[in-house]
Amino acid sequence: MKGRKKYIKNFHPNNLINLHVNCHVVVMKHYNIRVLGHVQGVGFRYAARRTAELYNVSGFVRNEPDGSVYIEAEGKPLNLDMYLEWCRKGPGYGRVKKVFHTASTVQGFLKFEIRT
Repeated sequence: MKGRKKYIKNFHPNNLINLHVNCHVVVMKHYNIRVLGHVQGVGFRYAARRTAELYNVSGFVRNEPDGSVYIEAEGKPLNLDMYLEWCRKGPGYGRVKKVFHTASTVQGFLKFEIRT
């Protein structure tokens, strides 16, 4: 969504001043993502972090005991959707069979990290 310009009138002791203020609204989305297939032991988490940084997505990635990879990711809607598409393909090594995702509440992650 594009920012809008807003004019605010404030009273000053000597006169009326018009202050020009830029207001920007940034819409963020959050996905919980589970990636199934041959995705552990092939560098998937490291590639997921590099790709998240490329798309300006924050959150974390971790291996799960069932052999899947779990990701919580958030960012601008277009960036997050491009990241989700990358998750469906994977880094080229390994093999992604299925990807499930659900939208969730934005957590406010500041960076993308690998968790164990």
